[in-house]
Amino acid sequence: MLGHVIIENALMKMGIQAGIQGFDYIVDILLLLDANPREKWMNLYEKTANKYGTTCIRVERGIRYAFECARKADACKKEVDHYIGFNYSSNSKSLSKMYLMLKREAEDEKSNA
Repeated sequence: MLGHVIIENALMKMGIQAGIQGFDYIVDILLLLDANPREKWMNLYEKTANKYGTTCIRVERGIRYAFECARKADACKKEVDHYIGFNYSSNSKSLSKMYLMLKREAEDEKSNA
């Protein structure tokens, strides 16, 4: 199971500032995805939008902006490449990759403990 701290640490390593609204959206969507990996993306966006009293479009835009900030950060290229890559693909592909990488890291850490 992923937790807030694991996701937040990865986002900060990528250079995404916690004050960016997309930061919170990414955390919540990855936690929802961890609870139900087969959940449809639109449902994840809707649940997140409802939590923050906003729209799915604003959630999508906030996530896209956060990922753009990470990809433009000069100091965090290794972490960005590791978690989401530099291909400007859809949010769902970037979120999926990040989820899989975080899950893999958590499993590796668990097996090494």
